[in-house]
Amino acid sequence: MGKNIITKTCYMCNSLATSTEHVPPRCLFPEEKDFKGVNLRKNLLTVPSCDLHNIEKSQDDQFLMATLAGVVGNNIVGYIHTNTKVKRALDRKKDLVNSTIFNAKKITGKTIEGLKFPLLKGSPDINRLTKCFEYIAYGLYFIEYKKRFEGECSVFISFVRYKNPNLEKTKILKKKHLIRIIL
Repeated sequence: MGKNIITKTCYMCNSLATSTEHVPPRCLFPEEKDFKGVNLRKNLLTVPSCDLHNIEKSQDDQFLMATLAGVVGNNIVGYIHTNTKVKRALDRKKDLVNSTIFNAKKITGKTIEGLKFPLLKGSPDINRLTKCFEYIAYGLYFIEYKKRFEGECSVFISFVRYKNPNLEKTKILKKKHLIRIIL
């Protein structure tokens, strides 16, 4: 921890920073030992953070890691991460699945080629997941503008089907708008 961290305030609140927080959380990136010597954790972004928004949210970081690992259609990095670090975390913390997915049911998925694979089907804790993405958004804003974001943040998660039809419609409209901005 550097000497100048004490003079900074947290990226989320006005409390004095006591440490730095990785944005996005470090646990989302595979460890070098799991990725055949490739270091996907170098040059990660950090922001000044208080204990509440770093140490005390580590369970939320683990929750986010487990939730994202379960998204069908992940790329090879996500697949390897799921079968290494995430698997170890789930083996170590048996209640992580139940705290990550509500009404989890074991089902069998099938690839286009017909290969079968085990899946857990269920609903993530949407409020907790949204909060995790809000932390990331606030952190990225802090990195870009060197100040804390003072407004409201709206998070719509593309892989979530919202039960509220208005939220689902808003998510689709926001996604279309974002695609137009990018293109």
